[in-house]
Amino acid sequence: MRLRALLGLVLVLGVALALTTIGCGSGDGTSGGGPIVVNGVVLSETGAPYAGLTIVIGGANTTTDTNGAFSLSSITPPYTVAVLTPGPLPRVYVFVGLTRADPTLEGRLGSFTGMQANATANITCSGGAGYPEPMNVRTRVYADSNQSLSGQIGGTANSTTGVLSMGQSWPVPPATLAASYRAVQYQFDPGTMLPLNFFGYGEIDTAITPGANARNLAMQAINAATLGGAATLPGGFTLADISVNLRHGPKRADSQLINDNSPMTPFSYLVPNTNAISLDVTVRAFSPSGLIESKRQGVAPGTTGIPFTFQTQANLIAPPNNTMGVSYGTEFSADATTNRLYLFEIMPDMPTDGPQFIIVTHSPTAQIPNLNAFGAGLPSNILYRWSVQTIAPFADIDAATSSMGIRHANTESFRAGAGSREFNTAP
Repeated sequence: MRLRALLGLVLVLGVALALTTIGCGSGDGTSGGGPIVVNGVVLSETGAPYAGLTIVIGGANTTTDTNGAFSLSSITPPYTVAVLTPGPLPRVYVFVGLTRADPTLEGRLGSFTGMQANATANITCSGGAGYPEPMNVRTRVYADSNQSLSGQIGGTANSTTGVLSMGQSWPVPPATLAASYRAVQYQFDPGTMLPLNFFGYGEIDTAITPGANARNLAMQAINAATLGGAATLPGGFTLADISVNLRHGPKRADSQLINDNSPMTPFSYLVPNTNAISLDVTVRAFSPSGLIESKRQGVAPGTTGIPFTFQTQANLIAPPNNTMGVSYGTEFSADATTNRLYLFEIMPDMPTDGPQFIIVTHSPTAQIPNLNAFGAGLPSNILYRWSVQTIAPFADIDAATSSMGIRHANTESFRAGAGSREFNTAP
């Protein structure tokens, strides 16, 4: 299964268009008013800002500041915005057809590569069932931050001492990292690794400075609640896996608790019974033609009987497999559907052969933009692969650029990915 084709990129918004250059007045054909000032921000899926990225709208360009923010004036909607990561082989995201003046561009844009601070967070857990832990009991610790946190963001505490040491880094400024650490202790089935009971949950918000940082995380006693549902699969699809993540806020990092690779439907799991969290539940299925996903967010512990339905994938139309001479004017297309975004992922077969292009659109067609002036031109005679995934429900591209982003905009969402095709670029 190519889960990467379905899940490897989860960013917010965009729209692909038949462009030969990145310019204003492109998009879905809707008319805009007069010129506007676009004040946008580029964030990770957990709300951390991306600094130092190149932003291109029409003939104007700028870079994101330390807060991930950018501003460009005299922009006529609908407009196209391209986001380029640093380096000689950038990853390029193209968001087309926007009309709003305050877009939040959210996605997985790589790690920060500038100056950074390094620290070790030594988290000592206490409470729950105590330490040393009984047999088949463990404590999972998770870290997240609204800054660009990298390094170790989760792990299992030592079963004897309750300590977990996590090496972490963040871009500077600022000199300190505002971080949150959360711990959940539970008994697990050694065969399936699924939870059997819960003993403790705790969380702390703290400032981390460069070097060693010792923090105590006391867990309060909790018990287990039941989470259950059933999946109705389209014909020809087989259940792939079910995952349950802990949600710590509207856009906080999701901490995976359950990943059941041998799922059944209907399903039932034990989860922590605490109002400090909600749950994100994702059900995935596969067939020879691709992967589909159904997700519910913000589910309360103790919820049962959740119905999961699916939307089928949009099949690839053009260009045919092994097409030669693909250039900026070549149109990529997939089956037309309603109320969905399309994410066109166009990648070199060898990562070192050229830039990567990710184009998301409310239209079933896209073209590769010409960003040669910014070091992201399409190389000659290079093998590329392309695929499409659809994301629903979204009435238009502006709905996907709110402050909640594409990942958290809907409490019920659907993704579907078809297979991939190859092509060679023009000489």
